[in-house]
Amino acid sequence: LSQDAVDSVVGGDVGSLSWLSSLLGMLWPNLNASLAELAHEKLTPQLRHALPSPFKGAKFARFSLGSGVPQYGEVEVTQHSDNHVQVELDMSLRTDADILLDMGAGGICFGIRQIRFSGRLCIALRPLMKTLPVVGAVQVFFASQPKLDMKFAGLAAVAELPGIDGKLHAMVGDLLRNSIVLPNVKTIQLGKEGQIADLTMAFSQKPIGALRVQVVRAWNLAGANWQMGLVDKFSSDPYCVLRLGTSTTRTSTVQGSTSPAWPSDERGAYFPVYHHDQELEIEVRDDAQGGLLGAKFVTFLGRTQACKVRNLLSSSASGGRMVQRLVLDTSAVNSSMLHVNDPVNRGVPSELEIVVEWSNLEVAPLADALIPQRPVLADTPFLVAAGAASTPSDLLLMLELHSGCGFPERGLEKGLRWRCRWLSSPEYPVTSLQGTPKEDKVDLLGLPMGLTKNSALMQVIDRLSARRESIGEIAAIVGFNEEVVASYLHRTREFELRRRDHLRQYFPSVEVHWHQTLPLALPRNPEAQLLVELLEGEAVVGTLETSLLLEALRAGGAVGQQSFKVLARGGS
Repeated sequence: LSQDAVDSVVGGDVGSLSWLSSLLGMLWPNLNASLAELAHEKLTPQLRHALPSPFKGAKFARFSLGSGVPQYGEVEVTQHSDNHVQVELDMSLRTDADILLDMGAGGICFGIRQIRFSGRLCIALRPLMKTLPVVGAVQVFFASQPKLDMKFAGLAAVAELPGIDGKLHAMVGDLLRNSIVLPNVKTIQLGKEGQIADLTMAFSQKPIGALRVQVVRAWNLAGANWQMGLVDKFSSDPYCVLRLGTSTTRTSTVQGSTSPAWPSDERGAYFPVYHHDQELEIEVRDDAQGGLLGAKFVTFLGRTQACKVRNLLSSSASGGRMVQRLVLDTSAVNSSMLHVNDPVNRGVPSELEIVVEWSNLEVAPLADALIPQRPVLADTPFLVAAGAASTPSDLLLMLELHSGCGFPERGLEKGLRWRCRWLSSPEYPVTSLQGTPKEDKVDLLGLPMGLTKNSALMQVIDRLSARRESIGEIAAIVGFNEEVVASYLHRTREFELRRRDHLRQYFPSVEVHWHQTLPLALPRNPEAQLLVELLEGEAVVGTLETSLLLEALRAGGAVGQQSFKVLARGGS
């Protein structure tokens, strides 16, 4: 990967932020309370779902991360463009926590007494504006999964629930991955929507490139299939699960081999890359069908160490292909259920060979992508192509999801997501993150900060207004002019009318925002139809009509941001 491709920046600066720890020391009590709320609202339901039925009442009786504050290393400030500045720094936290988990049955409780946490924290300021507040939004995220270690108290209680510590580690890791690890970001909007031209830039990260990964072969895998009395007769039916960010895909299954070779015409997986420190993870599994009593005792065959994208491509030029041979970690393989002469039991390392290819994202018309006979151009901004591609299989369609209205409020309980795939095509689908409802609140923009940052003062105005005091009298009491008081009261009344109208609806609906970019590999079949489905949890509840969009793209027409109706499934 060339230095220009790795950096993709206008300029950068490295320094230290010794003052940041002091600042976080003052902010830590508020952050501690926010994390406690997150544990109660997000982590507790996941824990109850994962535990056996006697412990469905599990809850956090106490939750405090203690007084320790994060420590920071060198900070790097990078200007990616005229409207995007990014701050990156290493952070670590070691704190004596006071967390007590009540299992809700039998008086079983255990605590977490120490937490260690470290990772590369990224803070993106984008878009930059020429009017106040200058920064439209602040995004906070980690490029790769942070390292987390927890030390438990009450080990006797933990021993009564085998595996609870591992489940808790996994759930906290998933919570982090699904909230602040790329492509997930935590966005703090500073500018008003009318000031921000591109909300997708403010609320999500767009890919900087695409990583194509093709699994070629493996050696010395554990043998899940074997029979008593046969000395060296064992095999597996392996397949690979690949994950980068929130994108997950799998290979086909190779039957009956511990040194499998996957089909050479298997296209491989395309992953959108948002940061060069994102990590690729590959897990090798055995197809669980068959075996003794219809099931197999060994299904996990090993996993690679998490590999950063920049390390995978460290010696490859942009757009080049590179072969990597990776050693699998087999420590979690159920070796007691393997043949005594199995490679894993004999200490022979299991290995995996992959081919990786990096492509910067360029632009080409979809008409050229879907008609192989026509040359691919890079001057019409209707399709994003991966690298200097010359075949349709090297192209990605970038689908931006913005927002919509009229979605049923009940759908937010399970989460509303979009799934995109090509009909009659073996390409794997891509799925968006859950949408977030637009928060309807009193618009305080433009009012004095002395009022908007003082909730007690606003409550005084509300109570005086309820007592039918005049605007002049209220202004004299709170110390603001009549125009400010009148504007505040007008905005609160408008909000109250909207809220009442919403409650009167028979099926309350909400406006939902996604602001994400989904990359979809173009199919080899030029006539394949695009299917965009709305998911409520895992159930399909609607589809988008995309035929007109494809016709316009195939004709080479300009297709910018457009609105589409959702066709509901099952009359819902």
